[in-house]
Amino acid sequence: MVKSCCEGALENMSNARASFMWAIATHKGEIL
Repeated sequence: MVKSCCEGALENMSNARASFMWAIATHKGEIL
């Protein structure tokens, strides 16, 4: 239970970071 909860949190963090990086890349592309 705890393990799966931690894994879910880590996965959400990874997805959030990927979305954040993608947003930055897209924003830079729009500026350039």
